[in-house]
Amino acid sequence: MLTAQRPASLATAVPTYQRWIIPGLVLVQLLSKLPWLDRYPLAIDEQFSVYYAQYPAWDGMMTLRYERHPPLYILLLHYWMALFGISALSVRMLSLVFSTLAVLMLNRFAGRVFGWKIGLTAALLFILSNMQMHYAQETRVYALLVFAAIWSLDGFVDVVESARRGEVSGRTLARWVVPAALTPYLHYFGTELVLLQLAACWLMPGLPDSLQRVSIRGAFWMAVGFLPLSYFFLYNMKYNLTHKTSWLTAPQTAQELMAPLVDVANSTAVGLGMLVLIVGVYGYSIRRGRTPSWVEWFLLAVFPGVWLGKLAVSYLAMPMYLDRFLMHTTPACYVLTALSLQRLAAELRLRAEPLLAGALLAVGLGYTPVYDRHWDMQYVAETLRREQTPGTIVYFYPDHFEINALYYFQPEAFRLVPREAMRKAAAARNFFPLKYPTDLDPQRIRNASKVILVDAQNEEREPNWPVPDRIRHLRPNDRLNYEEKGLVRIYTYAP
Repeated sequence: MLTAQRPASLATAVPTYQRWIIPGLVLVQLLSKLPWLDRYPLAIDEQFSVYYAQYPAWDGMMTLRYERHPPLYILLLHYWMALFGISALSVRMLSLVFSTLAVLMLNRFAGRVFGWKIGLTAALLFILSNMQMHYAQETRVYALLVFAAIWSLDGFVDVVESARRGEVSGRTLARWVVPAALTPYLHYFGTELVLLQLAACWLMPGLPDSLQRVSIRGAFWMAVGFLPLSYFFLYNMKYNLTHKTSWLTAPQTAQELMAPLVDVANSTAVGLGMLVLIVGVYGYSIRRGRTPSWVEWFLLAVFPGVWLGKLAVSYLAMPMYLDRFLMHTTPACYVLTALSLQRLAAELRLRAEPLLAGALLAVGLGYTPVYDRHWDMQYVAETLRREQTPGTIVYFYPDHFEINALYYFQPEAFRLVPREAMRKAAAARNFFPLKYPTDLDPQRIRNASKVILVDAQNEEREPNWPVPDRIRHLRPNDRLNYEEKGLVRIYTYAP
């Protein structure tokens, strides 16, 4: 029979025989990720993180007023690079550190509430997740954001359990408020899990009324913590609206409309299997009259709530990046998966350990140590080395791809800040960014011995994209060589 899973005492001490769990998890995490950390060069958005982290601390924060991400991670990376340099190994090591902390925090949260077996299983599922493999190896904010999300969830459970006992100390409240207030400084969408926690204080049945007053105190201090960031957020919104560069745009084509659904399927293949298991087991349990604990109810609300919320948002904002917002569901997904397997074993009158081991094996079979980074920079590098001759000019589209390109082809220009200085140095060597088709310089194109257009747009190009034809019109007698690999297209115009 399925039994209600009640939270264990949060003050329960860890038995001595479990003292090897934490070092064991750290060892598995490092063995599964560290050997591949610098196997591939930096790609996609990683160069942006490194480039902006090169700025002096205050200048870098001011520059990020124009970007979509808050400044805290770049500030941390700035000081990390000052200590360890800008090699692929060193800059990715920071993400691996935060990913490892997320593993330990997930084990702590699930272990204290549901028992050490659930904590261990959830942490191992997290380690073997391909999505977390990617974020642990990427020089971006997402590993830190996952850690902050799990940290805030752990603090939230502390606050609720203290309220149920009749007292919430300032120290207990701070364990929730600090990570909750931290998340907006990492990503503007990072507040969604915190908002769900605040809503649960008011809407979830069975919780004490005193929790509502505690949530007001917590929300006040979270808002106070957000005040310094509000300048960046409002400036960013003003800049995007003024320059009409906001990502809050509706999809224009059927392909853009379907992109979020495709992205969900691609980025959560294992996660969708977990979701089916969770819905099936808990649906059967509730139908049989077994009431989950309040923690389970909250986790059940978090997983579909955040998932469907991001699916809705993705139709208005950056549909191809939905997988990066699904990270909020990782504590709920893996903890509920472990609990579902335990409940299923109880229903089948089996020991839970074989099912837990089988789940880890299934996830492990789908495990790949290196995530597909989309842009094959080695391919671009080899092509440019082969095709670039004296008098050749190179255009990069979109314009921000110049940062990716200069990291490989002109590292001395990449190290120059601000960006205007970098572009000036690159232009001296005939490397030019291309933001709009009108940025093409007809005179420069006609006088060049050869023109190379590197198109790294991370979307399907519309059929009437005018840039290749405009260059062709300016050089009607040239031979056009077209190469394509993955999402990178290279056009070479030469006599």
